[in-house]
Amino acid sequence: MNQNEEKYDIVVDINSMKNLKEGWEIKYYGSENKINILKDKIRSSNKNFISVLGHSNIGKTYILQRICGEQLQPGITTKGISIKLFRNNAFLLDTVGENAPLLVEDIGKDPRDEPDFYPKQLDEINLCRIISNYFVQTFAIKYSDILLCIVGMLTSSEQQFLDKIKKFFRGKKLFVVHNLINCNERREVEYYINDVLKKSIIYSFKVVNIPNFEGDENNFNKYLIESDNNNILHFIMANDKDKNSQKLSSFNEPTIQFIRNLIDSSFKKNINLLISLVEHIKFIYIKILKKDLNEIKIVPYKNNIEKITYTEEINIKKVAEDEFGNINFIGKYYEPPFRYYKNENKFVIEIQLCCEIDDLDVKTKYLKENEEFLFIITGQKKIVNDEETNDIEMVELINNRLPKNFKVEFKIRIKDFEIDALKPIDKNDDKSIFMEYGILYINFNVE
Repeated sequence: MNQNEEKYDIVVDINSMKNLKEGWEIKYYGSENKINILKDKIRSSNKNFISVLGHSNIGKTYILQRICGEQLQPGITTKGISIKLFRNNAFLLDTVGENAPLLVEDIGKDPRDEPDFYPKQLDEINLCRIISNYFVQTFAIKYSDILLCIVGMLTSSEQQFLDKIKKFFRGKKLFVVHNLINCNERREVEYYINDVLKKSIIYSFKVVNIPNFEGDENNFNKYLIESDNNNILHFIMANDKDKNSQKLSSFNEPTIQFIRNLIDSSFKKNINLLISLVEHIKFIYIKILKKDLNEIKIVPYKNNIEKITYTEEINIKKVAEDEFGNINFIGKYYEPPFRYYKNENKFVIEIQLCCEIDDLDVKTKYLKENEEFLFIITGQKKIVNDEETNDIEMVELINNRLPKNFKVEFKIRIKDFEIDALKPIDKNDDKSIFMEYGILYINFNVE
């Protein structure tokens, strides 16, 4: 049994969305009595569910162990969803890291020993991993009461990851923990708060002192509340285990204790976590396969292991990953990445597409009640013939892997952009609508 997994109470081994026929193992750890208690609690208990998300090797498991008060074990690799019972009234869900590398053990064979194995089969395995990660993240976001998102020095990729989380985790508490493993002096922490976070062009904050639980008059721990959303709190943790650190030996403890108290005081709900897992599997496969998987079951396997199984082999080829790394499920439409902004007397929409398009339709509507403009942009990809390009892989990507139709829909508030009116778009004007380097530009003249 994996010693890393034994640091948790329950591990749901989700290594591929394709292997449900073989079964996902649900492993319970502890004495026979503890295992029976865990099986009961995970099925029906009035508890909080707190999930930990973040990039690979950013310190998610380290933060979780600090909250639980466990002995620290560096280098733990998280698989699927790993669960820790906290103070008998909350489940902490640790998740596999965003952008975790694909390992030989995940594949089952070394592609370097089989040249014919790469790249097609490896691409499919990698796509399975991406979809599995998508499943884990969306499950954590949907069912958690509190989401702990672990970041480092808040790089641009981490900002994008946070923005993606915020989009779906509305109305709940989001705790962003900045794990500054390279900061072991007070001045470095203060510089990060005052000269990095507070001056960020992405977020605006209100800085609040953390209550002092240890009676240390020199405590300078702070947390930050995002100005436009009081449910999003940012916490700072430094490297307080470095022997050379200057008076940071107990820096993190007030922050950890404060997070524990927030978890204890948060709303509890009665939920069967295993049934929720099954329902979320069905939800994901409805998006992928457009059919319900009614035969998913949870069955006994061994004394400390159960399995989630499905009777048939699952085909995941109805999933498209575009060249920007975005997962799209084939349906009537898919939504490509896009952004919009005002530039002088223009309102500009940029849509990331890796192919030429046909039947572009751009609609706008003024919503008087809320003083908003509604934008609906639809189109179809242009099928590419082999004669048009020598890039066979690109032909395969455009014709077969990407959905045929795309749709972008959003609203803007007039007061946010100081727009009185939008002039109609002339689709024949190559300055109003044009494609450049895979990006579709739509330019409205504004008044």
